[in-house]
Amino acid sequence: QVTGLIPLPTHSDVLEVAVNSNGIAPTAWWRAPGRSRFILGGALLLAAAVVAAWLMARSADPAKTGRTRGPSVAVLPFADMSPGRDQEYFAEGLADTLLNSLAQVGDLKVAARTSSFSFKGTDADAREIARQLGVSAVLEGSVQKSGNRIRVIVQLINADDGKHLWSDNFDRDLEDIFTVQDEISMAIVNALQVALVDESRSSRQLNASQIRAYDLYLLGRHYWHQRTASSIRRSIDLFQEAIELNPEFVPSYTGLADAYNLLTVYGDLSGPRAAEMMAGPVSKARDLDDQLAEVHTSYGAMKENLGDLNAAEQAYRRAIQLNDNYALAYMWLGNVLIYQSRLSEAREAYGQALNLDPLNVAVNLNVGRTEVYRGNLERGLSYVDRARESNPASALTYQITASWLRQYGRLDEALEAARRAEAMDPEGAQNPITLAHILIDLGDFAQAEKWIARAAEQAPDNWQYGWLQSEYYFLSGDHEALARFARERLEAFDAPRSGSASMDRKVADFWHGLASMLAGDDRAAEEHLAAANADAIQYHLEISRELSALGLHALAQQRLGESEPASRTLRRSLAVAEEARQQGWATPNFIAQEAALMAIAGNAGGALSTLERAMQSGFIRYRVLEHDPCWSSLRESGRFRRMVAEMESRVAAQGGS
Repeated sequence: QVTGLIPLPTHSDVLEVAVNSNGIAPTAWWRAPGRSRFILGGALLLAAAVVAAWLMARSADPAKTGRTRGPSVAVLPFADMSPGRDQEYFAEGLADTLLNSLAQVGDLKVAARTSSFSFKGTDADAREIARQLGVSAVLEGSVQKSGNRIRVIVQLINADDGKHLWSDNFDRDLEDIFTVQDEISMAIVNALQVALVDESRSSRQLNASQIRAYDLYLLGRHYWHQRTASSIRRSIDLFQEAIELNPEFVPSYTGLADAYNLLTVYGDLSGPRAAEMMAGPVSKARDLDDQLAEVHTSYGAMKENLGDLNAAEQAYRRAIQLNDNYALAYMWLGNVLIYQSRLSEAREAYGQALNLDPLNVAVNLNVGRTEVYRGNLERGLSYVDRARESNPASALTYQITASWLRQYGRLDEALEAARRAEAMDPEGAQNPITLAHILIDLGDFAQAEKWIARAAEQAPDNWQYGWLQSEYYFLSGDHEALARFARERLEAFDAPRSGSASMDRKVADFWHGLASMLAGDDRAAEEHLAAANADAIQYHLEISRELSALGLHALAQQRLGESEPASRTLRRSLAVAEEARQQGWATPNFIAQEAALMAIAGNAGGALSTLERAMQSGFIRYRVLEHDPCWSSLRESGRFRRMVAEMESRVAAQGGS
């Protein structure tokens, strides 16, 4: 099951994602004496205003543009023309800085970083790039950095005819980077004859520590964008070095927090542990400047890792208010909405992210995810194809493909995709989990065990590992081991069962409750399943798992003779299922879980008919039907046994057992 695509790559990722889709903050270079707000690099805001003014004038006259859309621009990655070709991160960082400043200009659409930067190394011309990104102008440039000297070449290109509106080059000392930016801005003003400049504004020269901090920050983001466990850890070291050199530089704090967040997808951090590590940099960033979208987005991610989805949603929406060009905030908002089964709203949020960042891998995967959840597997896979065209080296596209194919019973294809993802990214924490799930469904428990061991090595505290190991014991029939493992997981958690209880605890309570029911201890089952379903726990499982937890809770209450509580829980579960159906949920697992709820409610005919519909959609997880107590009332039915046999046959046809 795909959960937090996350962040992104990109994770994201979604990067798990993955914008600026990838969360680089507007450049707050220094705290001005006697002021409480950070000052943006003045030249960047000036350049943003100039470019925006030209774009708005052009968009207002359809005769000039042939377009009716609003003003829009794409900033391409600046080329590294340094002698050693070793300043790529610096060149791209300068382009990032300008992109983020442009994104602050009202009524200006700015193509997000991931989409703009996807054209790096291609031979596409400006007009083709503008067409694909849906913008009316393209800004490109190059940087030569040698020692303490820098040359910057910038040009603004009209998307209609590909002609240069303006271009120039600047040779300066690195300490005068602000002056260089000012001169670029003034040159644009002169070229476009836009009188928007306050010529009395003075530039600020950076000292050596500030220059080094900025350089380290850019290098940190360079590694962060690579979306591997080792590259993210490298980015953490660089952000921390940048903070030591310039403790008032906000982007270093948000970069550090975002890196910890990505390690929940690509590394070994659990959500609560990541939130703990994010708390310091997020708090400092909020103290320094709480009017940056990136700060609120990092805060939202921290709250999301704590399971406080309401606070996370509010933070992401605040980020969007501050910068409605910030695709990452839309994407992570969509994730939070998905976790709450608010599929229609999530589709809208992802759609906004896609409009801003059409070539982002994580954004496309998340849009595809909503199609898969609505029962449209092939349409969902078409978004994977788009993501793969944008980044053929993305292992995430294969891991996600494997996960979706598994949901629809196409296990042989899923296994092939999962193996490819693992070969492309052996460090990827999700790859062994996906492989093990597929092998379990195929009945190859010996091979699954090897990948489970790998998952335990890479991320033992991750709730997804906890779910995987529990499901292995459950479906292999080792229910004593399941009870022991769930108990050990619960004992390892110090968090209370209220407030911001973690996803890890919720998963452990669910499996402990199921293990207790299998052992005949319905009282313990009821207690743990009640904890897993508690309203105070705001973090949600994927909808079919959420319904399973509710259904099992109702069944435990039935077995205890608590008819009224059982009826209330069952009504709640049926209401959740109906609301999800209205939202568009239609995965095979969801339909099968609806059938299970009908079985618990005593509607055998409806349960069997709905199970047949789940099979038609691709549900073939017959081992779940054999072990899950929710199906116990149907196991003597000949119709039920025939369906189980048919599912077993379909699994065997794909090389399973």
